Amino acid sequence: MYSLQPIRSQEDYKASLKEIERLFEAPQGTPEFDRLEILVTLVEAYENKHEPIVMPDLIEAILYYLESRGLTQQHSVRERQPEMSGDFMKMENNQELEDELRPEYNYSKVN
Repeated sequence: MYSLQPIRSQEDYKASLKEIERLFEAPQGTPEFDRLEILVTLVEAYENKHEPIVMPDLIEAILYYLESRGLTQQHSVRERQPEMSGDFMKMENNQELEDELRPEYNYSKVN
């Protein structure tokens, strides 16, 4: 059985992931479930320290979104919202741009 310990190396990390996989279906309220929660916390701390997820630059994210769908800047907000004029890069703020790119998602309500 894997002993609980800080994750200090890639080997510790891999062993922790294997143990999490083994305990994944543990019923809530059992010692195995408690162990699973502790391991998940340790793995999250290790990942945040050693493999942080960097948020992309907003412009890079938009360009990726367009490119991945075979679109160009001309296919952007202007064609979806004909009453708007000018390049989408000239929008007043990021919130307005995000609302136009994904109108179904309200970014202002994210905690």
